[in-house]
Amino acid sequence: MVSPNPDHDDQFPGEPTPRRRVPAGITILTMAVTLVIIVFLDADGLTLTAERQQPGFERTVALSIIRPIRSLARGLHLTGARAWVAEVSGHRQSGDFTSTRGVRLAGQGRSATSRPGGAGGPSATTTTLPSYRVPTPADPLRVLVAGDSLSGYLGPALDKALSGLPAKVIADEHVGTGLARPDVVDWPREIQGDMDRYNPDVVVLFIGGNDDQDLRTPDGWLPTSNVDAWRAEYERRVAQIMNIVTRPGVTTYWLGLPPMAKAHLQQFVGTINSLIETEAAARPHQVVYVDTTPALAGPDGGFATYLPDDTGRSVQVRAPDGVHPTPAGMDRIVSLFVSKLIALRHLNTPPPVTTTTGSGQAGTTTTGER
Repeated sequence: MVSPNPDHDDQFPGEPTPRRRVPAGITILTMAVTLVIIVFLDADGLTLTAERQQPGFERTVALSIIRPIRSLARGLHLTGARAWVAEVSGHRQSGDFTSTRGVRLAGQGRSATSRPGGAGGPSATTTTLPSYRVPTPADPLRVLVAGDSLSGYLGPALDKALSGLPAKVIADEHVGTGLARPDVVDWPREIQGDMDRYNPDVVVLFIGGNDDQDLRTPDGWLPTSNVDAWRAEYERRVAQIMNIVTRPGVTTYWLGLPPMAKAHLQQFVGTINSLIETEAAARPHQVVYVDTTPALAGPDGGFATYLPDDTGRSVQVRAPDGVHPTPAGMDRIVSLFVSKLIALRHLNTPPPVTTTTGSGQAGTTTTGER
């Protein structure tokens, strides 16, 4: 055995004051407390991230955890710290979204400056059925489908229901969005762009699955606890969208929310649907409210995961998250209004017939042209 060299002892001198060792448990506890604080301070951001995930088990679990935390964090006024940090760092969350200022609600009449289809308020009541063009394979009916993740299977279901008819379905889906959060997707601006870009004949809207929350406004947050103000602002947002899609020759179908398995969201279903129905009624022959309850409700009128099909076989109509319809469920929803859509928009009418005039020039004979 080699003896230590005393000449090297000063290379590794002992500590003058021994360091205090922190128990591993204290270190883990400190890290856990720090993590909890971060979660509470950034509850809004974490909720937004979870809401924008694709529908599925992971999104459902994440939201079931983070939403109660966000509610508590807001109650303790902890979420303001995130907004302050964003403000001073120059990364403030954009408040540049469409305001509802000046939007009139059903029953309030129209402002002097509003126009049909504009942002001011409901257009004048239509007393006679408008006439519509007859679509052809060369110029098919343009159907715009737009909404949050609830509308995910709506486009394919409509495409299937209109198969063989002169119709083209265009889908615009944004997961984790809604009328409550224009800072995420400004739906009035989005719909305005869709209307200008696609010039649809028919619009089908299905949105609201994320709107069981406070409303983001240019002036801050409008809490759900302020019931009357929340209802009025949400109805203005519904009216604003309807004003945008209300154009000559355009028919809009706005699908109401079906029964939900989640208790908190179910509390908002009746309110949201009643506001949509009220605004649709102020625009007869232009906007049609579609009650989806008959398509997806169980025997007791509540939420149902499985329902019998035409043959009596049990079919899954709702996703495991208790919110989204399955493809089979969406087929049932589409069946509520597609027959009327087909008849109203002349999809089962023979296309224009080309004729020859006495001068030998070609002409067309059509019916129902707008």
